[in-house]
Amino acid sequence: MLKQVNTSYTPLILVADDQLSTAIMLERVFLYEGYRVHKTADGLSTLEAIKTLLPDLVLLDINMPGMSGFDVLKQMRDDPKTARIPTIIVTAMGDLSNVIQGLNLGADDYLKKPFHTSELMARAKAKIRAYQLESQLYQKTQELESLLRLGEELSLYPESADLLEFVVYLIADLVPKRAIQIFQFDRDRNIACTRTQANFDVKTIFPFAEYLQKHIEQNKDVIQWDNMNDYMGHDYATTGLLRSGHDILGMLVLGADAPYTDSQMRLFNGLCRQIALTFRKNELYHIQQRYANHLEEIVAQRTAELEAAQKLLIRSEKLASIGRIAGEIAHEIKNPLMPIRICLDNTKEDIEDGVYHGDIGMVNMAFESIERINYIVDSLRAFMSNKQAENIQFAPLDINQLIEHITEFNRRILDDIHIEIRLARIPAISGNRFQLEQVLQNLIINARDAMPNGGKLIIQTEQVGKLIHISISDTGVGIPQDIIDNIFEPFVSTKEEGNGLGLFISYGIIKKHNGEIRVESEIGKGTTFHIHLPISQ
Repeated sequence: MLKQVNTSYTPLILVADDQLSTAIMLERVFLYEGYRVHKTADGLSTLEAIKTLLPDLVLLDINMPGMSGFDVLKQMRDDPKTARIPTIIVTAMGDLSNVIQGLNLGADDYLKKPFHTSELMARAKAKIRAYQLESQLYQKTQELESLLRLGEELSLYPESADLLEFVVYLIADLVPKRAIQIFQFDRDRNIACTRTQANFDVKTIFPFAEYLQKHIEQNKDVIQWDNMNDYMGHDYATTGLLRSGHDILGMLVLGADAPYTDSQMRLFNGLCRQIALTFRKNELYHIQQRYANHLEEIVAQRTAELEAAQKLLIRSEKLASIGRIAGEIAHEIKNPLMPIRICLDNTKEDIEDGVYHGDIGMVNMAFESIERINYIVDSLRAFMSNKQAENIQFAPLDINQLIEHITEFNRRILDDIHIEIRLARIPAISGNRFQLEQVLQNLIINARDAMPNGGKLIIQTEQVGKLIHISISDTGVGIPQDIIDNIFEPFVSTKEEGNGLGLFISYGIIKKHNGEIRVESEIGKGTTFHIHLPISQ
């Protein structure tokens, strides 16, 4: 049974937090903004409240007694009735893995304690608004699907008596009612057939129906009446003419204890039209078919729009989360790099001064790694804002030399893997050395992780027209088909300990180089990544 999304409806916020002070603070903030609030303090009561109250937004603490916030979130997303409810994780935990776990389980956003109430309200309002728009679209889609189903099922009942019996049965599941009366008129508008489902004497409604026929015919097809106790024993009646062109084929009357919403009136009007079409199905069969086909197209279009909106919303929120995470990662990584650099400077001076013997090449390689880390961290922070596209410096690059360098750099971690390098004579490309090293490094590490018991790694280059083709192949475990289609999306990983950002960032880097990256994989046989980059002009 369809319910209308009321524009005057006050959204309900569920605050799930075992810290009373935090829960009370959140309650006051949302009450002040005009929202309704319900509080819970443990996982089990939170899950029960979500299923019972169906809130418009859930503020979910991760650490709660009885059941963790992660478990609550997983069960929410597994239940179709609660799967679409927006959820913001509110936690004092600063561990990146917990944030990623929450987002992977379906959380829409996260906040760290302490937080600013203005930031909380901005995010909450955005989530509630998106949820309301999604619900409205979902509701309209359901209305269209109901009408489409009705049109299809009515066509199975060519006899009037069977048809009216089925209409009474079907309406009982679509709109709230206490009484149903349907009439079919003959050409002289006399009652030819009728069916009812009510607790009143049918004779008392006949004068009412005759009056409505004359009244509605001069005005409009559907009218909602109040003060109908004398006729129906209920406060409200909704009446609709079953009209085909200028012909009145019948009448549908529903009695109820409350007036219908706009959504239910739209559905009622649609019911009347569908029933009228079925009454004339022998004459208007082809029109009915076109109408049904049109409804199918609308349902498909609305469903596609809803799915596209959901995917766009999820991707936008994930990208926003990555941006925030990138800032935190940059801060935590760059702090210890300075003392490492100082120690390496001292070590290099001692070797050069002959204080002790050491491999100066290894020290220089460590310096190079520090520079690469600095660049990766800075580019990661700029990546989400697209500022990198403005500041990135391109120069002519020898891809073969780059591959040899990065392979040699990683050779110690590839001891159990047979490496084949097949490099063709190719022209230079225009690119950023650090960024392309980052891509190659990520793909080589992924290949190593896919071959825990050893295997073969093949890296080769060739010129294809005006492009340089780079392929990196392994004989590892392969990528499952349900993952490979989204392998370049954020937070998608085949590794238990992976964060799902490496391939996402690599994809962005290749795109910024006006190139393409794709993947082929077969379970148990291995994976090949293909990169195409334009030749330097």
